[in-house]
Amino acid sequence: MNWLDRAETLLSRLPIKNRATHRMVPFHLYRNQKILMEKIKEQWEKERKLRIIILKARRVGMSSLVDGLLWCYGLAFPNKNIKILSHLAGTSDELFRVPSDLSRACPGFPLADIQMKRIFFRHPGGDSTITLATAGTPESGRGGTLSALHLSEAAKYPAAEIFTAMITSVAKGDESIIVIESTANGREGPGLPFFEYWNDAVQGLNGYIPVFLSWLDDPACVLPAEGADDAPATDLEKELMAAPFHATKEQIAFMRVTMAAECRNLEHVWLTEYPHSPRVAFQVSGEPAFARDELAYAERTVKEPLCRGKFVRTPGTGFKFLKDSVGPVFLWRFPFDKNGKADGMKYYIGADSAAGVEGGDFAAYCVLCGQTGELAARFAEIVDPETLADQLDIAGRWFNNAMINPELTGGLGRWTLVKLRDVFRYPNICRWKGRFDRKRGKDISNALGFEMNNATRRLIIDATRSGLRMGMKNEPGGLQVHDAALVSQIDQCTLKEWRWEVEKDHDDILVAYAIACLTREEFPPPRMQFAPKTILDQPTPQGKLAEVGVTVQKSELDDIFIKEMKQQMRLAGLRANMRATGRKQIDRLAGI
Repeated sequence: MNWLDRAETLLSRLPIKNRATHRMVPFHLYRNQKILMEKIKEQWEKERKLRIIILKARRVGMSSLVDGLLWCYGLAFPNKNIKILSHLAGTSDELFRVPSDLSRACPGFPLADIQMKRIFFRHPGGDSTITLATAGTPESGRGGTLSALHLSEAAKYPAAEIFTAMITSVAKGDESIIVIESTANGREGPGLPFFEYWNDAVQGLNGYIPVFLSWLDDPACVLPAEGADDAPATDLEKELMAAPFHATKEQIAFMRVTMAAECRNLEHVWLTEYPHSPRVAFQVSGEPAFARDELAYAERTVKEPLCRGKFVRTPGTGFKFLKDSVGPVFLWRFPFDKNGKADGMKYYIGADSAAGVEGGDFAAYCVLCGQTGELAARFAEIVDPETLADQLDIAGRWFNNAMINPELTGGLGRWTLVKLRDVFRYPNICRWKGRFDRKRGKDISNALGFEMNNATRRLIIDATRSGLRMGMKNEPGGLQVHDAALVSQIDQCTLKEWRWEVEKDHDDILVAYAIACLTREEFPPPRMQFAPKTILDQPTPQGKLAEVGVTVQKSELDDIFIKEMKQQMRLAGLRANMRATGRKQIDRLAGI
């Protein structure tokens, strides 16, 4: 048995105050506490140290378990400097009550070693101590090197510097512990550092294990079902009682009573204090650009891509898609069937350029199937505008000469457009449909690409929301988002006065996807249809898919492209040497 197993056994034999009856009872773990304990044991076994961040609902007993384990940690190891950081002075005594009660109940523990905000653990090799501090200033409790740190209700600390001031004081070697736990406190102000730490942990960037603990997993959060006979009566209740949450009427009854008693019947307060998913815990800060039910729907459409890979050119005019487990292109739909025949669908590609410098923004494009509303492919990589134009040219031709709409305003997008138009001579670049272009008898504009400004920023978000709500209503052509990274950026998108923005990380995928959605709205396909349940989900290695589907070179798509290019040349009055035969014909070539 390691020290964690012995700690669990010891705690079960010592008394702690019951949260409901306020009587001293043996420290038996609740369900949520058992979930956390398993995560702690797993990480300690693998790394010999703990880095845990906990996003939780109220009353799940996390502080009691963490402080109880830190008390056992002081008993088990000599020369350990342990600190518990409370967000308010008023809650510090309650936090320190757990290690104090355990010390008094432990047989043979010297009462003289139990002080108001410090407990000593005597060891022959050197004493360990556990102390309590309050997050009043960035220097709270700093001093010396810490062995273990518990940041309690960290999202409510008054200054972001407190995180770095305390975390950097913890030793980085074996047997060190950092536990950050809190209910959410939005995405701005005091809650921002916790929000950032949580997101980085979810993405595997900071070494912390993210643990979300819902009130739905707490057996104490129930009341008699008679209080919710008419459930589900609201959109929130419908969401909770549906998959994947499957809340019972007893839990809905608890929610109704607690929301009225503790949250003033305000749904956003309830979702902060008693979240059922990380998404709703953080979403309620500010004014989200997407409604909660739209986010929930987008999340339900997420699925693993059929494959990853990259587009490359081959000698001559050929190109192909190569499977690569770390490739920048995620593929959810092939533009042809299992026999290699083009599916006849109309595809739209929105693109967001970047400078391509290390540490800068990502360049991205998203491919949307017009008829079904599915995300067919996604690319996100730090590449220069020339490389993005090359990738757009190949991807567009591969997806049935998709309509490409590159964003022009930032990230050298105009240079991407110039390369796409003049070097690669891509035949289907989107022409901007401004307000005057809709007038009867008006010629199509020669303005290519997408111009981002105050009005169009909101326009692309509204087009995306419209497609999501089509999917929620099971209408043909409703959006199927598929991509978890895209859903994350949708989740973090909030409104700031007259414009939207993504609070953290890059917004490249969302911008590209939203532009594709708007492009489909303005140049819709001939008909909409429902997305099929499976599209080449299980390709047969021996079939044509392995030969054609993943290595499309100069095949049927090239013939279609050559035919269309010749037609464009004839319409523009071009000869084989690409020289035009008159001013009118040259004007018609503008934008091709």
